[in-house]
Amino acid sequence: HLSGGFVGYLGYESLQYQEPKALPKEGRTPKGQKTFSYGYFEDGLLYDREKKRYFYYTRGQDRREMFNRVLANEPVAAEPQIKLTSEGVSQQEFEGRVQSILDTEVRPGNTFQTVISRRQTYSIDGSMMELYKKLREQCPSGNMHAMKMGDAESIGSFPELILSVADGEATTYQVAGTRPLTGHTETDDASFQNLITDPKEVAEHMMLIDLARNDLARSSKPGSVTVPDETFMSRLNAGRVMHIATAVRSSTNGMSPLFALATVSPMGTVSGAPKPRSVRIAHEHENREPRGLYAGSFGFVDNRGELEAVVGLRAIQRQGDELMIQAGAGIVYDSVPEAEYVETVNKMRAAKSVIEPFLVDA
Repeated sequence: HLSGGFVGYLGYESLQYQEPKALPKEGRTPKGQKTFSYGYFEDGLLYDREKKRYFYYTRGQDRREMFNRVLANEPVAAEPQIKLTSEGVSQQEFEGRVQSILDTEVRPGNTFQTVISRRQTYSIDGSMMELYKKLREQCPSGNMHAMKMGDAESIGSFPELILSVADGEATTYQVAGTRPLTGHTETDDASFQNLITDPKEVAEHMMLIDLARNDLARSSKPGSVTVPDETFMSRLNAGRVMHIATAVRSSTNGMSPLFALATVSPMGTVSGAPKPRSVRIAHEHENREPRGLYAGSFGFVDNRGELEAVVGLRAIQRQGDELMIQAGAGIVYDSVPEAEYVETVNKMRAAKSVIEPFLVDA
């Protein structure tokens, strides 16, 4: 869709622009990263995978000859060398954090849901291009992203957009509840039926829909926010897992598309409800480490003012020579610590399988 415009990302901690007190000052931006990073690109290349050819576009100077020279001399990307540097928190410690949130925050009524995550880190030498190709092969999605802004880089295959704005309509997608996909129709159908009849999963999803309606209303015409019946609690297959998905739509009120994106970021799927309090709780239970690119948003605003942004989940992210994968689980009243840990294991499977062929001995 892009033919000139702004491209970039909002980090997870972009919430500070809407809720300045949600995070302590030391937790607002990871070292070496930006919380808001967009650049204006007046020309570029579009690749047609069916025709296997590039198309050049420009909104300014014609630089197609330069692009032709670059493509003619494009070097072959060497395979990256990756080493595991930290497994992150143990299962026991993660489950202890879940129990702490249940006992001190959820059951006393301080939060309805808080999303807590865990991270594994690696060192990397080389390009991420081969990782992106492997991710595209193993976990294809219509909304994949590969973006590099300075030393910050992210590739991901999360299947739904956090927000799209087009022709005066804004749509945000709530995706929550996870089960493994086996590829066997009867087994997967039964698994999804189990998912949408699980009281804990349904309650969590309804909570996220309500949060999305409230967030989207801040950049929409009064009374225009709706939940289309055809999308309500539908099944979303996403590589090796399935989710419950619901769209929330509205008519925009003239605010800029990036303002609309800021009002829904970070989405409730990765933060919780009420959002400011849940973000603070998660921060305190994740060693007070900023998430940065994880659970942020990546996308573009074109010259027509239309926006598409995808959330940084099912992703592999890099800062300098450090590589990170991360996954979270939504903690609600009926959460079972062990089950929440298993959910993060399932969510990490795709990224770990992409990294595995490039691992070298430490």
